[in-house]
Amino acid sequence: MGNGQDDDSVAFEYAWDAACQSHSLSGVYVPGGRKYMLLPVTLSGPCNSNVTVHIDGELVAPEAPFEWECSHCYTWIAFDGVDGLVIQGSGSLDGRGAAWWREWFCFETRDILQDCLRKPTALDIGKSSNVLLRDLRFKNSPQMHIAIKHSTYVFVTNVTVHTPGYIPNTDGIHIQNSEHVYVSDCDIRTGDDCISIGDGTSDIYVEGIHCGPGHGISIGSLGKDGSEDHAENIHVRNVHFRGTTNGVRINTWQGGRGYVKNIIFEDIICHRVLNPITIDQFYSGHELLRILPSAVQIHNVTFSNIRGTSTSRKAIELACSLTQPCTDIILKDINLHWLWRWEAVSSCWNAQGLTNGNVQPIVPCLEFDETLP
Repeated sequence: MGNGQDDDSVAFEYAWDAACQSHSLSGVYVPGGRKYMLLPVTLSGPCNSNVTVHIDGELVAPEAPFEWECSHCYTWIAFDGVDGLVIQGSGSLDGRGAAWWREWFCFETRDILQDCLRKPTALDIGKSSNVLLRDLRFKNSPQMHIAIKHSTYVFVTNVTVHTPGYIPNTDGIHIQNSEHVYVSDCDIRTGDDCISIGDGTSDIYVEGIHCGPGHGISIGSLGKDGSEDHAENIHVRNVHFRGTTNGVRINTWQGGRGYVKNIIFEDIICHRVLNPITIDQFYSGHELLRILPSAVQIHNVTFSNIRGTSTSRKAIELACSLTQPCTDIILKDINLHWLWRWEAVSSCWNAQGLTNGNVQPIVPCLEFDETLP
């Protein structure tokens, strides 16, 4: 119908099934100039050939939570088990999250915490490979906008995500249990992480991101409830943070196990960022801080060519576990200044590593080494 009110999800599913079952290159085309209202849909593979979903119109979610016709909706639009998928176009996906964000929706349910956290993700790419997502615009998701899970070789480029900065848990792009993921040239403004990188991730490359407002780019949180989590070979470069809570951050829960290793953050500009550089192994969410005997190991992390302004005096914080120190931490060519009268400072606890070049503010627990490349 394309009027933004009547349910178009059945037609969308029929089109997907026809394209997926075709033995020649095929696709689903969503024409521009109209709004198409979709109930939650899962578009599953495997398909007989590569499929392109080209969206020039506007996809909109049901406006009220009770109209979603499911008790616990984890996703709005999900692609599951598809190899060789392209999702592209000049259109947009509007999650219509305003009603989900209101406190009354959480508090009128019996299990407050559980139901508040089960707001849907707008687009979920799961158990898929060789996926290209490009050029689309996302806004107002009830929770995360884009989630990449249990997938390999996923490319996200030239995507915009815009949601009010005061809305929690609206991450722009979340990556978990996936490898060989490349995110480039995106403009992300949300109420949570612009990009969050979780457990089971490796070979992640992030480049050319404009982030803000939001909570920055985070690896974590890892090790919650004693879990064993892993993240490695992650490279974040050429990022501009503007008015964010954090810049680049690694955060882990106490009591966890596993590792974060081989991480590079480089060529980053911070403009009025509250916490530009952070390693926090005492992340506790809303729990009281406790000292626990185990921690996720953080090893071989480089911060290079990071400059700009901090809205707090503490521009660098390295807070590492008492039982599992951070090792091989390298800071090179850091130039961060507090916006106000005095110079910025750093905080360093149980971190081991080196500095090179001009590092401002000084990080006293790391040794200077002029031979670093």
